[in-house]
Amino acid sequence: PIDSLLSVQGKLLAAKASFGTIPVPAYPMQDSQVPSDLAEAALRFAPNPLMIGWTREEGGAFLASDPRMLKVSADQVLTTFKELFGVSGPIRYTRALKRRLSGTPYTSMVDMVTDKYFKPGAIRAAKLYSRAGGTPYTFQLDYPSPMPNVGACHCFDIPFWLGNFE
Repeated sequence: PIDSLLSVQGKLLAAKASFGTIPVPAYPMQDSQVPSDLAEAALRFAPNPLMIGWTREEGGAFLASDPRMLKVSADQVLTTFKELFGVSGPIRYTRALKRRLSGTPYTSMVDMVTDKYFKPGAIRAAKLYSRAGGTPYTFQLDYPSPMPNVGACHCFDIPFWLGNFE
């Protein structure tokens, strides 16, 4: 049964995957135990200190596994930036390239995933928490994985918190 389930999950991911996206195999579900309002939950949890973080290359773990992304062209990435950011897309793409010593179209896509989908939500949550009277501590992990093209990817900070690198 598990082989069948994994096979179907793989087909579902492949069907949902498109250029530069992160197909997610499972989505969070809300029930009576999960707060529907982040600000309300922050009020209840404050004044406890809270750490909120992200990694420099959140998208690395997702995009590095797609051979198309590793060979992505500048034109493809520029088109994606224009679609996502409108008239500021070309400027954002140029900045993404120049952010690194060895900026490439691929690293620009990885950075875009972090800057659009992960980092802003973490900063927003920290601000909400602070407004609720809590003390948030934010961090960005930059230490990269030894695996090529992955960088400091999504969840790469967890072994540092747990003290387990095996």
